[in-house]
Order: sequence, then structure tokens, then C-alpha cells
Amino acid sequence: MSVWDWLSTIFVAFGFVAWAVWGKFYNLHPALLGVMSTSIMALSVTFLSFSKFGDIGIRSFPSLKSFAVMIFLCAVNGAAFYVYSAKVGNPLIKTGNYIVIVSILMLLEARFLDLYLNKNLMNQLNITGLVLIILGIVLFTR
Repeated sequence: MSVWDWLSTIFVAFGFVAWAVWGKFYNLHPALLGVMSTSIMALSVTFLSFSKFGDIGIRSFPSLKSFAVMIFLCAVNGAAFYVYSAKVGNPLIKTGNYIVIVSILMLLEARFLDLYLNKNLMNQLNITGLVLIILGIVLFTR
């Protein structure tokens, strides 16, 4: 990965967690936190992506099956985001711990889904990393 790729990971990670931590810091209601984040996120993504729609051409049109699956998965993402917003805004939940555990589980799930769906195999180093991630979850939740 290039330096710009690494810098983008720092930006993306900050963007993914900052709203949650600041929202709790300002004692926003979890429902308001979720609505604000998703509404403004949708507007931002739409605005930033609008000029790119012409770049992708005919190959971007999904089949009916893939469109239906993506609609379902986006609905699952919305439900998951609702739960996430409720948890990070809950005064009884340690927000930092919750975000870290969710992020670590996302690493595991992304790797296994990529292996299953896209057949991207893991080498020994990847497998060692997954074992360390699992060990990290166990140690982090103690």
C-alpha cells in the first residue's frame, strides 16, 4: 500500500469512530445519534459519489438477484447500525471497548466472507494474524 493508502485508512478509521465517541461525550440520545450520523452520511456519500456514476458504465447495473441481496444486506447494515448507535450512546456501555470489539470482529468477518465469496485465500501470515486477533478479543474482554 502506498503512503496515501495508509493515510486514507487513518482518515476512514477516524471517520468511523469519531461521531460515536463525540456523540456520547455530548450526551446525545442514541436514536438521535444514529439518525444524525446516517442522514448526514447518506448526504455526504451521495454528494461525493454523484460525479462518479458515469465512470462505471454498463457493468455497474446489477442483476435482479444481486440487487435483491444487496437491498437485504443494506437493511441488515441499517439494523446493525441502529444497534451500534444505541450501544455507543448508552451510558452503561464503555464506548471505546465496544467500538474496538466491533472493529476486531469486522476484521474477522471480512476475512472469512472474502474467503468464502471471492475465494481470496489466506497465507500462513494471515492465519497467524487471525489467531492473534481472536486472542486479542479474549484478552480485551477480560
